[in-house]
Amino acid sequence: MGIIGEPIGEKAAVTTNSEGSLQKFAGENGTPNEKPPFMTWTEEMSVGVKVLDEDHKILIGLLNELHDGIESGRTRGALESVIDKMFRYTRTHFAREEKLFAQTGYPGTEAHKAEHERLIRRTVGLQARFESGQSRELSLEAMAFLQKWLTDHIMGSDQNYKPYFNAKGIK
Repeated sequence: MGIIGEPIGEKAAVTTNSEGSLQKFAGENGTPNEKPPFMTWTEEMSVGVKVLDEDHKILIGLLNELHDGIESGRTRGALESVIDKMFRYTRTHFAREEKLFAQTGYPGTEAHKAEHERLIRRTVGLQARFESGQSRELSLEAMAFLQKWLTDHIMGSDQNYKPYFNAKGIK
């Protein structure tokens, strides 16, 4: 069943949009879309902290929005707006995580913050290249990089703090 009790169909995908809400992807005539979202949230990505899981869902939604915009040929201005939202929200999310690290004395703080700093440096470089008018291939390169980084980060280092935060009562 779909998120509002409708049958989804075998080829439809359920994912999050940029606001973190679940949505069903279907074609214009209501039939399931043949093309799944670029990236889909799964429960195994959960870090066991609701606010951080919601952040991750929003980031995935923004990544999907950017990918869809690139694929559909949206204007440079529209894509820049999505990129800006995604990078601003990434910084908000990192600040939220780092605040929890400080509040709990998380032992992996320095290594985790270093990962955040490396991503910020890399994304600033990608954003500058995009804004300078470089090609669609750069956009697709950036998409592949961001998808891999987000997946590896959530499934890797973010999972490391899950038992620590949960043991401190943060859920």
